[in-house]
Amino acid sequence: MAIITFSTSPPVSTTASLPSRSQFLVNEPTKAVDTVTISEAAQAMLSSSVDGSTTSVTDNWRSRAAHADPADAEKLAYEFSHASDGALVDVTEYAKGTGPIRYTATGQPVTEESKTRFDNLAKSILEERTNLYDTEKAKGTPAAEIVDKIISFMNTQPAWYLELSGWSK
Repeated sequence: MAIITFSTSPPVSTTASLPSRSQFLVNEPTKAVDTVTISEAAQAMLSSSVDGSTTSVTDNWRSRAAHADPADAEKLAYEFSHASDGALVDVTEYAKGTGPIRYTATGQPVTEESKTRFDNLAKSILEERTNLYDTEKAKGTPAAEIVDKIISFMNTQPAWYLELSGWSK
């Protein structure tokens, strides 16, 4: 189970159905690679962004939502700049009493040291995002552009932080 503490991340759920052991034939050759084909529209969505650089689907979703509706843009800009990131954690083993709380992205156990490191950077990043928001609001920058600036700022953060917090690079 993962606890997502950043309220603006879109809910994403995937379900995969894997064959049971009895469904595998012992002498059947296995495939090394499966091929997935996506449409041109999906390829364009994956590679496009507001500034022309490659960004994640999540970043594109956030940006498109902001540009599509001024009310959404205001809400996203404010939440991005005033809500602290939390590390995504898996408490499955902990809840069963069989292991520690682990970071969802890496599977590594959450330690006091790693928690402190994450929390200190999260505090600093939140201050920077709040300052960015306040500065841009004072200039009269549209909220959708503020969202894009916050996304760009977040994409400059350390990969380990983005991974643990659920932001993607």
